[in-house]
Amino acid sequence: MGNNRRITRRTFLSYGNTLILSTLALSKGISTSVFADEAPLRERAAAKGLIYGGEVNQDHIAKDAAFAARFLEECAILVPGNELKMGPLRPNQSTFNFAPGDFLFEFARTNKLLFRGHTLVWHNQLPSTSSI
Repeated sequence: MGNNRRITRRTFLSYGNTLILSTLALSKGISTSVFADEAPLRERAAAKGLIYGGEVNQDHIAKDAAFAARFLEECAILVPGNELKMGPLRPNQSTFNFAPGDFLFEFARTNKLLFRGHTLVWHNQLPSTSSI
C-alpha cells in the first residue's frame, strides 16, 4: 500500500517556520559575519511582494535578547504562539489574562512589526470550564 499522506500548504508553512526559527535559535553562537552577504529574510521576501515573519511566544522575546534581536532582523510580522488562544487568555470563567498578548503586541508596535492574531478557539487549548 502506498502512503497517501497529503501535505497541505498550512502544514508546509508551519513546518517551514518551525525549521527557520529553530535554526535562528541555534545560530545564536554563530558569528553574524557568516551571513554578511545575505539580506535579512524580511527584505528578501519584500522584494518579491511577500511578508516574512514567524510565530513566537512571550518567553522567547522577554528572556532571550539575542533571539529577540535576530527576530527583529529577519522578520516583518509577528504572530503570537499561545498568548491569544482561549486557554491561556481565559484560564477560568472569572479571569482574563491579556498581559502576555499585550506584551507581544507592544513589542511588535514598538519595533514597527506587523502583528497578526492567532487562533482564538482551538480544540487543544480550551479551559476546562469553557462553554463556548
